[in-house]
Amino acid sequence: MKGDSFEWAPDAPPPTLQDHSERKLALIRRYLRRYLEVLGGDRRRDRMRLTLIDGFAGGGLFTRHGKVVPGTPLIMMEEIERAARVLNDGRHKPLDIEASYVFVEKRRDTFEHLKQTLAIRGLANGLGPCGALIRGTFEAELDGIIERAKMQHRTGRSIFLLDQTGYNQASLHQVRRILTELPTSEVILTFAADWLLDYVADAPSFLKAVEPVGLTRNDVDRLLALKGAAGGRVLMQQVLLDLITERIGATFTTPFFVHGDDAHRAIWIIHLSAHPKARDVMLEQHWALGNGVLHQGPGSLRMLGHKTDLDQLAMFDFGFDPFAENKLHSSLFEEVPEALWEDGAADGLQLGTWLAGRVNRTAATKRQLGDVLWALAGEREVEILTAGGRPKRRGSRLRETDVIRTPRQRSAFSFAR
Repeated sequence: MKGDSFEWAPDAPPPTLQDHSERKLALIRRYLRRYLEVLGGDRRRDRMRLTLIDGFAGGGLFTRHGKVVPGTPLIMMEEIERAARVLNDGRHKPLDIEASYVFVEKRRDTFEHLKQTLAIRGLANGLGPCGALIRGTFEAELDGIIERAKMQHRTGRSIFLLDQTGYNQASLHQVRRILTELPTSEVILTFAADWLLDYVADAPSFLKAVEPVGLTRNDVDRLLALKGAAGGRVLMQQVLLDLITERIGATFTTPFFVHGDDAHRAIWIIHLSAHPKARDVMLEQHWALGNGVLHQGPGSLRMLGHKTDLDQLAMFDFGFDPFAENKLHSSLFEEVPEALWEDGAADGLQLGTWLAGRVNRTAATKRQLGDVLWALAGEREVEILTAGGRPKRRGSRLRETDVIRTPRQRSAFSFAR
């Protein structure tokens, strides 16, 4: 069985939700809530249009500890309803949230269960002006879904949830196309990396299975060469992640594992967008969930996709908890000066430009990186200037237009680290 695989049938009890799936749903709900708060935070705005797409919608409900709990289609609708209520509280100029929902499900019984669930709750006619409940495959329906998103919003403002079973139902080509054709879209993609790495093989059946991922025979050979090596699992994950992000081409990516006590393998939840704020919001939700979301490594600039200290990685599960945050700060304090020197900060480097080139490799939020930069400024390792070249007031909020500058000559403190 690859990833989450549930069975629904009309008039039958919903399947049981496992620990890691519960944590995944919590992350998705938290992200949607914060996304809507940020998007609707401008009090001058009076209308907000967007499309929410669930490409592998499932049956809409689960059972958890004897109670029926919502799946992602209902979570999406609940969070829009909540946003309309919360964002309009005390607002003089009402905010009209015009949302369309597109729910796609291939399996007949599962589709009928979802249809029944929406009807019982009076939601079947609330899918919005460009919404639809579709029985089919996400791949076959993508053309129409993209058009619906464009009709709802001129730049296609949308969130695509692609909670696939396994790793090859949503091709990376499709994800790249979404982000290219819909400039304000975001994609949340689940990817059963552990399953792929467990079964990697130079066999025709496996090579065919990874075609949607865009992996070639040469890519598979690279993974196989690492499989038996010391620290090979971590390196295989890094190579696979590099290949995935290269194929998709998103500007900002947050890929982290999620698993629970009842799961022997973990999946990646990969958030992809063209906007630094979106990446930061997703990372904030990882931190808010604490150690239900895990990865390996120190969390710093060398966490993902770089040649790393395998002994260190093997000893440390990064759990987005207070211990991990302390370790993150220490690691960044060591690494950021060198990274700034490498990136030419001696001549001054705009913060936004530097972050765009570095943030995909770390679990640090913009706030956490800012704390490190201020700590380094206190040691005179960096200068922080406004866009106009004036020294920034210590401890003030950093802006992407601020300029970071390293001394022309390295300090004795810097060399000693």
